Amino acid sequence: MNSMNSPVHKRQISQYVFEEEMTANKMIFIAGPRQVGKTTWIKKAVDDYRYFNWDSPAVRRRYRNDPLFFMNAEPGSKAKYIIFDEIHKRAKWKDILKGCYDSTEGVQYIVTGSARLDTFRKSGDSLVGRYFLFHLMPFSMSDLLSRKIQDLWLATAESWKNPVRHLFEMLDSNATAEERAAYDGLFKFGGFPEPLFRGSERFLRRWQEEYLALLYTEDLRDLTNIRAIDTVEHLVSILPEKIAAPLSINVLAAEIETSFQSTKNYLKHLEKLWLVHPVMPWSKKISRSLKKEAKYYFLNWCYVPERNTGARFENFVASNLLRAKLVLNDLAYGRVGLFYVRTLDKLEVDFLLTFDNQPGLFIECKNGDANISRSSLNMARRLGVPLVQLVNKTGIFRKVDKDCLVVSADRFLKVLP
Repeated sequence: MNSMNSPVHKRQISQYVFEEEMTANKMIFIAGPRQVGKTTWIKKAVDDYRYFNWDSPAVRRRYRNDPLFFMNAEPGSKAKYIIFDEIHKRAKWKDILKGCYDSTEGVQYIVTGSARLDTFRKSGDSLVGRYFLFHLMPFSMSDLLSRKIQDLWLATAESWKNPVRHLFEMLDSNATAEERAAYDGLFKFGGFPEPLFRGSERFLRRWQEEYLALLYTEDLRDLTNIRAIDTVEHLVSILPEKIAAPLSINVLAAEIETSFQSTKNYLKHLEKLWLVHPVMPWSKKISRSLKKEAKYYFLNWCYVPERNTGARFENFVASNLLRAKLVLNDLAYGRVGLFYVRTLDKLEVDFLLTFDNQPGLFIECKNGDANISRSSLNMARRLGVPLVQLVNKTGIFRKVDKDCLVVSADRFLKVLP
């Protein structure tokens, strides 16, 4: 991977986020995890901007002295874009943005932030109607390969007319050598730019340790009242062994020797920091379905040990599906949901994609087994939902019937945004 020309400045989000139809002169919010490349990308994506990082004491001091200081940074000139980075960490930040937006004209505000900038929305919020939210996530195959967004699955209005047929048609071509190299690099080093383009296992290990340290010492400290950081560290250390299975918070609380509610709160905060993401069970119209316990995955699948290849592969797919869901919902042609299905009889399908709140596609992950999962196939047929079984091997494409495919994961992931 380190020999590839880094496309860190040419992210897919640039192809749609600045369209007038998408922004309508509203503020643009860009949410995503720390170190995913938001600042690097935005400074290359726009010209004629002024950038202000609200983690800087100097920026906060200038605001206190002059609430419109950013408009007067260079007398006699006027920037087209004003970029506020991490302003959501400041007290009364929504009031600051509301005042800026309401009191200035002819400027586009762009607000970037980690720590789940997309979780603050509430009824009666002072910013309602003043912004549109978009996501910049770790690299996918198509983003890494600089594919055009309109060439990808569900990224046009036409493809929404029959999502599954469109997908099956797209999967009929094998991965090229370039695409397979992108797949292998992502699986090995994750989708965060720095370790991905370094391509070094030693660097990846150091980077992962530093990333967690920053989350513990800075983000948890700044955004929560959590003081038992060692308990959170313990929680994170045991999560990799629990990937790909419904997570009992009661069992987890006993393991880390704290209460149910504290454990639940820790997981919520780790989700807000983009370290983990839950996949909830889908229970509508499914008899004896599991209804409460989520499965948790790391956004960066490399936290799952390589020795547990099956779980890492499922986490790899889960995080790519999460990214696709967020990007497709940002594009606003339709609404995608991500769930899993499991019955009390322990029949399970790894993932279910919903299209406009209706079951649309089952996805099953098998690390090396190209034989169809009979339990998944039976559930798919019983519910009338098409099934794609992904295999962590290249060169596989087999139709079981018109609504069921066994296919290499590289073929599937390369068509996702």
